[in-house]
Amino acid sequence: MRTDPLTKAGRHFMRTVWAFCQVRGLLEEGIACSMQIKARLITLDILSPKQKREYEIYQRMMYAMPKLEERLCLGSDDDLGHTADLGVVVDWLVPSGASATPQLSRHSKANHGFYHYWTGKLLCPVGLDWEDPKIQEELRSGTTIVSGEYWPAFIYKDYTCDENNIWKGLFQSDILVKVVCTIVSLGSQKATKSCNAVIHNMTSVTIPLLAYIATQVMFSQNDVATDSETFYNLIISLLNNPDEKNDVDALLNWWNG
Repeated sequence: MRTDPLTKAGRHFMRTVWAFCQVRGLLEEGIACSMQIKARLITLDILSPKQKREYEIYQRMMYAMPKLEERLCLGSDDDLGHTADLGVVVDWLVPSGASATPQLSRHSKANHGFYHYWTGKLLCPVGLDWEDPKIQEELRSGTTIVSGEYWPAFIYKDYTCDENNIWKGLFQSDILVKVVCTIVSLGSQKATKSCNAVIHNMTSVTIPLLAYIATQVMFSQNDVATDSETFYNLIISLLNNPDEKNDVDALLNWWNG
């Protein structure tokens, strides 16, 4: 079956603009605001910072999906559904030469999260020693609760955080690189059809894309109560912080160099 072009555009919007936006509310408020602006009843100047941000996202959605309004009038509520199949990540969790016992499933997260050695190792918050049996038990039992405000080991190169330089290797892990390449088909020599990067004119890795990828990897391997939206927003906030500009620029240069 051919994928609906609008569905493809919706997936791309989530990857490159905002992964956790409340689509229905965003559309309702965006359309109302747009109509009032066109009727000269209001101006952008009177909107609050939050309203301006949401209207900007709405406009970017309209640009990405020019036939969206027409489809909303004629279609169903499922027109903006989107999914992300990252089951392939399982193949990259276990280092070469090592074995996974029990085997990790692509289709079920029943033994993922902190319940499996390899997924637990990568999801373990930096600063905690996963090799300590007591830490493993506390994470598995919920005695130690992991929220979206903790950095998991898998976002670091070699899955290790340098406490003296938290930017060293941040968002440069092998898993993140492989997932980015899989989703946007960067550098693929075997593609038989246009990849996402070509279809949507993606020319570089961006902050929203990095946040989306990291959150999807977290979600696809984690079956415990982790706040994915908090994790996503934390990444967006950090990478858009003016005080971190030099490090962020260096990170984006690393990805796009």
